[in-house]
Amino acid sequence: DLNRKSQQNTYLLEAGCEVISFFSQVVTAREFIAGITDNEGNLLYSYSPPHRHDRREDINAFPGARAQESIVGTTPLATALYLNKPFQAYWYENYAEYAHFWAGCAAPVHNSCGDMLGVLVASGYQEVAHPRALDLVTAAAKSIEERIRHFEQLAHFKVLEEFNSSLL
Repeated sequence: DLNRKSQQNTYLLEAGCEVISFFSQVVTAREFIAGITDNEGNLLYSYSPPHRHDRREDINAFPGARAQESIVGTTPLATALYLNKPFQAYWYENYAEYAHFWAGCAAPVHNSCGDMLGVLVASGYQEVAHPRALDLVTAAAKSIEERIRHFEQLAHFKVLEEFNSSLL
């Protein structure tokens, strides 16, 4: 099922992994997790610093996990998915007890038609929540959208190129 969902979201996954890779190089928090979901809240990709993969186990943040509000309760990811807007929550604002030590933010990612493709999420464990974290994640989501638009334009040009060559 994860492979099928990943294939259906190739552009989102490729652009999201690129942005999360960059994100992981600039974020100074030692204990954080970042991920990208599809528009149904299925986690397609997650990142944590190599020395802290156990943090992903703490909150079941592995590809294939489901993060809908009906399953995990109120979290930044589930709320951003539901509202289709960026959202930030701190520690005890998360419904699930396992997330009470996490502060996080999430922002939806849209295609060029405005349809939500998924959500970018970043959470920190027992870190002081930075007041600009939501802005950073929202800007990263916009960067993913721009990259997806680029992929869509390339695909469109390929179709036009094939059409022109068949006419000739």
